[in-house]
Amino acid sequence: MQLFADALSKKGILSTDSLHDIVKQSSCSTESYNCMYGLCEVCNDPHVLAEKGQYDVNEEMSYKQWRTKKEQRTIRSEVKEVTITVKEECI
Repeated sequence: MQLFADALSKKGILSTDSLHDIVKQSSCSTESYNCMYGLCEVCNDPHVLAEKGQYDVNEEMSYKQWRTKKEQRTIRSEVKEVTITVKEECI
């Protein structure tokens, strides 16, 4: 999520890249269980307000995201399937 928030902030769509600030803007209370789990009657449909500015809503945006994937590797002359975590470009 942080990488996505960074990309939105860099494009000028969000005023901040702080996840804490984004959650505060879209919920009644960061201390309330009901707000944080979507059970609050007031803020159960969270939204984040975009900044008013010069950006094209139809423009594609890319950002990086951590993903887990499996691949074959040779370890001590034996082929094994391993799980690795990589940062990949997303559109």
